[in-house]
Amino acid sequence: MKNSSHSMSLSINFAQVTLSPIVGYEQSILFQALATFCRLSKSNVEQSISSFYSNTLVTPKVLSENAFQSQTQALIDQFRSRTPNTFNSQLRIVNQMTNGNKIFSALQMNTYYYYNITENDVEIWLTSIPYFQIDGLPCACDVTTCQIISSGIYDAFDKATAEDIGEQCLYIPRISAGCFPVDSILVSTLECFYNETCLNRLITFFRTNETFRVLNSTLNTPNTTVQTMIDNLMIEDWISKVSYEKYYSKCSPSLCTFFVISRRTFLDVLIKLISLLATLLLALRLIFSFLIRLIRRSPNATP
Repeated sequence: MKNSSHSMSLSINFAQVTLSPIVGYEQSILFQALATFCRLSKSNVEQSISSFYSNTLVTPKVLSENAFQSQTQALIDQFRSRTPNTFNSQLRIVNQMTNGNKIFSALQMNTYYYYNITENDVEIWLTSIPYFQIDGLPCACDVTTCQIISSGIYDAFDKATAEDIGEQCLYIPRISAGCFPVDSILVSTLECFYNETCLNRLITFFRTNETFRVLNSTLNTPNTTVQTMIDNLMIEDWISKVSYEKYYSKCSPSLCTFFVISRRTFLDVLIKLISLLATLLLALRLIFSFLIRLIRRSPNATP
C-alpha cells in the first residue's frame, strides 16, 4: 500500500532589509548586497520547498503516529541542513571565481588606473589599493583577501586618488570596506544598526526626513556576521506543521488487521481442556452409536 503524505507545511520568516536612497558610496553597496542576498535566499528556499513537496512517502503499511512524527521530523531536519549548503556552495563558487580571475571592482575598491600625463606621452599604471585591517596588519588586494578593514565616512573632497581618502569624519564599527564588496560584506556585522546612538550619528551625515529604527536584537545578536546570516539563509525562524490526522485520512485504508497477544491463565487452560474433553466424548458417543446401529443392521448379526 502506498501512503502519500502532503500534510507537512513549512513556513519561514525572512529577515527584512530596508534600503535607503541616501546611504553613502560603499554603504549603499552594502545594503544593496544584503537585499540581493535576501532575495536569492528566499528564492532558493521556495524552490527547495517546492521540490520537497513533490516527494512521496511510501510505506508497506500505515505508520503509527510516533513513527510518522519521527520519520517526518527527520526528513525536515535533513531538508533544513541541505538547503543552506546548496546556496552557500553556489555563492562560494562565484566568489572564488571573482577573486581567482582578479576581476576589477566597479567601485575601484581593489585596483585603479593611475594616469601620468607628460608633454610627450601618457603613462598608465594599474595600481593595487593597500589596506590596513583592524588588527593593524597590512594587506593588498592583488596578493590576498583582506579581512575586516576599518570603515567610515571620510572627507574625500578634491582628493586625486583612491588611496587618498581624506580625514575620517565617522567610524562605523565592524563594517568592512575594501577589495571586493562581497568579501567585505561577508565579514561585516550590523552592530551599528542595533545601536541607536551610532545609527543617529550616521544619519546626521545625510539629508533625509525619513525615520529610522534600530534593528531588533532579539532576532540576531549585534555581533553576528553577514556570513553567519547567509549560512542560515537569512532566515529568522523555521516553522513546521505535521498532521497525522491528514496523513491517515489520505491513506483511507479499507481494512485494518490487528493482533492481541496475551498469556493464558490456569483457569483458561482448564476450561479449554474440559471443553476439549467434552467435545471428544460427544464425538466418541456419536461414533459408537453409529457403529452399533451399523452392526445391528448387518445380515450376519445375531438376533
